[in-house]
Order: sequence, then structure tokens, then C-alpha cells
Amino acid sequence: MLVAEDHPVNQRITTRFLEKLGVAWEVVANGEEAIEALKRRDFDLVLMDVQMPVMDGLEATLTIRKLEGLRGTHVPILALTANVLEEHRKEAQQAGFDDYIAKPVNLEELRVKLVKWAPKVAAV
Repeated sequence: MLVAEDHPVNQRITTRFLEKLGVAWEVVANGEEAIEALKRRDFDLVLMDVQMPVMDGLEATLTIRKLEGLRGTHVPILALTANVLEEHRKEAQQAGFDDYIAKPVNLEELRVKLVKWAPKVAAV
């Protein structure tokens, strides 16, 4: 699983939850790094912070979806966001996010989303 998150505290919380769920992860600090990581290897799921420096999650997801269109692939991308208003959800959906998780991340919500979007990872 790829975690694209710029804030060290949020990185730590999310990765500890993933460890509790038995999920292997890799962390990157911005959207540009997320794109490069996805070019290097396949991931079952991406947790993408929406607001990051260098390249935000919206722009990164749009870019990833364009690359996938050329390759004929699709990785589920879940937005990590404190903005849970309907307009923000629509913006994330239009950018190509499959779903979202509200910050601060909650262990049970993360487990539910993993079961939904990456069942083979969640079954580990």
C-alpha cells in the first residue's frame, strides 16, 4: 500500500494503523513522489492526502488516472482529507479518487475501506 502524506504525525498514525492491520506500506511525502512510486511498482491501494506541497493529491490523482488510461490499469486511490463537505467530495471524485477517509484517520474506518477496496490485502 502506498501512503502519500506530507505531515509526519499523520504518516505515523496511518502507518501504525496499517501495521495493526497487517498491511505492508511505503510512505511518500507529496503527489510527485506518489507518481514516481507508482511508476516503479504496483500497489494494491493508495491513500492520498489531498493537500500536500510540491504536488497536491488532486493533481497527482489526475496524473495517475491519465497514466492508467494509457496502460489500461486502475489502482484504487482513497483521499485522506479533513475536508468532508459535499463539495470537497465531488472535487475529489472528479479528480479520480475512488473514495475518501476523513482525517484524523480512524482504525475501524480504515479497516472497512481496506476490505472494500483492497480485499486481498485486508484478508492478510
